[in-house]
Amino acid sequence: MPRPEARPRSVLAELGGGALLEGTDLDAGLIKAASAKPFEEAPLLILRAFRAAAELGLGLDEHTRDLFRTRRSLLAALPAAKVRDELLELLAAPQSSRGLRLMDECRVLTALFPELEPGRKCAVEYYGQGGVMTHTLSALDRAAFLLERLPQVFPGMGDRVRGILGSRRRRALFMLTVLLHDVAKPGTARRVRGRLRFFGHDAKGASEASAVLKRLRLPKAEIAEAAAVIRHHLRPGNLAASGRVTDRASRRFLLDTGPAAGSLLLAAWADHASYLAEEKLALHLPLIGGWTKGGGGSETAFPAPEGADEETSKTLRHLWTVAALLARLMRRPEQIPERLVDGGDVMKLLGLEPGPEVGKVLAQVAKAQANGRLSNRQEALAFVSGLSAKQRRNKLRLS
Repeated sequence: MPRPEARPRSVLAELGGGALLEGTDLDAGLIKAASAKPFEEAPLLILRAFRAAAELGLGLDEHTRDLFRTRRSLLAALPAAKVRDELLELLAAPQSSRGLRLMDECRVLTALFPELEPGRKCAVEYYGQGGVMTHTLSALDRAAFLLERLPQVFPGMGDRVRGILGSRRRRALFMLTVLLHDVAKPGTARRVRGRLRFFGHDAKGASEASAVLKRLRLPKAEIAEAAAVIRHHLRPGNLAASGRVTDRASRRFLLDTGPAAGSLLLAAWADHASYLAEEKLALHLPLIGGWTKGGGGSETAFPAPEGADEETSKTLRHLWTVAALLARLMRRPEQIPERLVDGGDVMKLLGLEPGPEVGKVLAQVAKAQANGRLSNRQEALAFVSGLSAKQRRNKLRLS
């Protein structure tokens, strides 16, 4: 019978050899670097240490944290493709949010994603110490919470929802998208009548995230999907404001978001769930699960819980809206209009890079389809091809 520590030792040996094994205290659950030299000679080992922490649920001792914090600049010399591959493996790990928190504590996360650093001092009055970064890490925690409990959160359709992120690669891309979903909040923060607002951070965030993912050498199709999720991540919350989800609203939402709808709804769930402490979220899990029990989700109006305070009720209303939209996506796929073209088609036909303009063109196609002007792929391709630069600018300005 294998010893309990056999797997952890095997993983540590595979990822970093002696650099991760020597000195590590499995009884204490801590990775301990015995020497700085291996990490200085091969900085990729720094990322592999965080990956091991995410795979095995381990922490880092204080000496190792200091070591990684002071050597983080060495990561800049690594090829983007190697950084990407290590990050995706970490993000697909069972405790990926734990690994990301450790990376942030050592400031390794913002060494790789400097675009996130301004968030640390933005909206501190709203999110507390750490500002937007604190919210982002909480959203990642809730994303991990959700992926571990899909059958409890969405009874009756958990397996089908799991299919949205049916591979390690898709799980990793989902977590990466959640990491970047509010990247533009610092750049769009404005005080309006005494209240801090972030108008346009969804569209600007799609553009900024696209640039980050392009730097990591991700394929165009994956960049386009991540950008679509970020561009539309406020949509479920906007629908939640009315406390109702009509067939017309859900149909338009699913048409506009297309293949990204499933990932978007899971990201929106994590985003809104971050406003509830994990203990409170777990307490309300039977209520949340009841919304889709048996694959249902037939209620069109939010069933407000008794005794919940205003903020909790607001968050639960957002989670209910996500559940209602997911139920429609899972239960009645035949009623979801077929998306005639995708982001890849638009980029190829118009010579565009991944970014907000691709989404705006897709919105024009969706609008024309909804109005009955387009009924098949050939018509949609011709419609996109007909959008010259001047026509495109005019249409987007009027939309």
